Amino acid sequence: GTGQSNLAARSPDSEPGQDAVYAVRDFIRAQVERRWNPDLRAARANWVVAVRIVMRPDGTVTRAEVVDQSGYRDRAYQDFALSARNAVLLSSPLTIPVGRYDLARDIVVEFDPKRLLP
Repeated sequence: GTGQSNLAARSPDSEPGQDAVYAVRDFIRAQVERRWNPDLRAARANWVVAVRIVMRPDGTVTRAEVVDQSGYRDRAYQDFALSARNAVLLSSPLTIPVGRYDLARDIVVEFDPKRLLP
């Protein structure tokens, strides 16, 4: 018969379009993580770094900056955060999902080294 398989599951509190933003972030994160080689001791430290990424329509990264630099007093954290930022730059140009440039052009993506562990 005719099911409702074309309906997306959504929590009652989510705003329309919010699911699309998460999908774009995940898509970009996956591309960057292929080039990210953090010191895996950071996973034990429970560090997560947010990087603001600004792109052109062709996916070329024009800016990548660590959002919260308050942890820079710790040299190990600074190296960890810069490794994520550098991975973003190395991944340029990023592939942007078709029709999603408006969501991807200026986006903050969090990188967690625990996601890279087997």
